[in-house]
Amino acid sequence: MIEAFFKERASDIRTAQDYYNIKTNLPIMTQYAMDRTNPVYLAAKKMLDGQLKTFQNVYAYIDIMLVSKDGKIVYGTNEAHAEGDLDHHLPCPDREMTFEAGEKGIYFTNVFRNRLEGYEFEMIVIAPAHDFNGKFIGCIAFEIDMEPVYEFIQNTTGLGKTGETLVGKRTSVEALTVINTLRHDKEAALKRKVAIGEKAGFPIQEAVLGRNGYGLTSDYCDDEVLAVWQHIPSLDWGLVVKIDKREAFGLLLFASGISYGCLFVLQIQNLLSR
Repeated sequence: MIEAFFKERASDIRTAQDYYNIKTNLPIMTQYAMDRTNPVYLAAKKMLDGQLKTFQNVYAYIDIMLVSKDGKIVYGTNEAHAEGDLDHHLPCPDREMTFEAGEKGIYFTNVFRNRLEGYEFEMIVIAPAHDFNGKFIGCIAFEIDMEPVYEFIQNTTGLGKTGETLVGKRTSVEALTVINTLRHDKEAALKRKVAIGEKAGFPIQEAVLGRNGYGLTSDYCDDEVLAVWQHIPSLDWGLVVKIDKREAFGLLLFASGISYGCLFVLQIQNLLSR
């Protein structure tokens, strides 16, 4: 589900790259950025609003922004953001790197908290915009609400009393950061870190390093758990689903010779493949 969600976001922005409306009106929005009462600007904005605000609502984006060649936001569908966004750089922490990456192709930022949205968790996907002759005219950026992803990740159905899912992103050579709120640590998102190479958090380390697997191991609290871990290549994330060893092996199905722990592994492998 996670990869499917972000593949859809990438497909959405590819669609927007081909819009006649953007190819025509992004240069106008840039040219009249300091003269927003000009009739030419207002006409261009009206055309963009008619298409992009509908697009925003249908696909549940927080905002759809157009960015000039110098990295400044010149248009956004979310009117509540206008004062804080227009003429400024993108609202993500690594805004300069994000724009440079967006000039080259489709790029997803790291998860961040946006003060304009009450410090909710978001991402931005950005892509280059070109005119009808293929000349670079700026970037298109979609502001993504992470709540639907978190709802899926944090669903504990079938995970007993101790099971949970965590997602991590490598943030340096030495460490990774947990991206989502955890069942047993509501403040974990973007705050809890795991050092690469330490005993605790072995599954999430393996996952962010590009390796898939499952088995008995130690979680980020150094507790013994049964875990399944998987790398998500498209986002360079690691995903772990785990349950405490005591609970996983607390019930044996002697009739079939299969332990609850084994059933857990099979169940979670199915979850990861959805």
